[in-house]
Amino acid sequence: MAIKIYDPDDFIALVPPSNLYLVNPIVPLGGIVFIYGKSGVGKSPLSWALADAVAKGQSFLSMTVTQKSPVLYVDVDTRWWTIQDRWKQAGFQPSFDIAVGDAFDCLSASWEYSETRKKFKERQAERHYKLVIISTLAKIHSFSFGDPNAPAMVYSRWQEVFGEECAIVFIHHDKKSSTTEVEGADALYNTRRESFSGNQQWLDHCQVALHLVRHGSDYQFVLDHVKDQGSKKVEPLNLLLGNNGVDITLDVEPTEKDNWLI
Repeated sequence: MAIKIYDPDDFIALVPPSNLYLVNPIVPLGGIVFIYGKSGVGKSPLSWALADAVAKGQSFLSMTVTQKSPVLYVDVDTRWWTIQDRWKQAGFQPSFDIAVGDAFDCLSASWEYSETRKKFKERQAERHYKLVIISTLAKIHSFSFGDPNAPAMVYSRWQEVFGEECAIVFIHHDKKSSTTEVEGADALYNTRRESFSGNQQWLDHCQVALHLVRHGSDYQFVLDHVKDQGSKKVEPLNLLLGNNGVDITLDVEPTEKDNWLI
């Protein structure tokens, strides 16, 4: 958004937009969302469910989807036939568009003239996506993850392609924490603290950050809303992955050790 200058009275009189979220309160319209967690904790099913909910205009884990919109899911982390087979085995029919292929570098000097960028721009002009999900962050740029310049550059490159009204979700495999499972509030706090330190620069430049952690069995997870610039954070959510490895829902009957999360 271009800089505008107001005198004090005019600024106080400004009327904010009536709707600030695509998915209230975890996906702001035009915002950057950072979802991270260790490999195998359910980030893919979570992001598929998010994409499908917005594409259908249906609620997501009891959170309101404010408008139905075309969604683009970009996966350059997993071979397309692996994804397809997983969906077929689960009987899952996606309602969102899917882009698959090899990894690329959105920070390269040739990005502006690349065929990949051109395809994304043309598709956005045709479909007007309000949500784009990218899996995974490490496969779309060549900078060191710890490079302090990388987050702002990566985020801005994607916002330039899809526009300021499109929310962009980046999926990241967290390799920092040695804790793969949490039991109790103290463990979640320690896992959150370690993860923050490993991803701090990327969290500093996003509007919302969500951390997914295994908790209990291989099918139980906690979604921790660790950062939000625009609203009150929701309490950690107990999630349950279906036996088909695709469906993900709220765990409405957590075990006794999960009760602190409710």
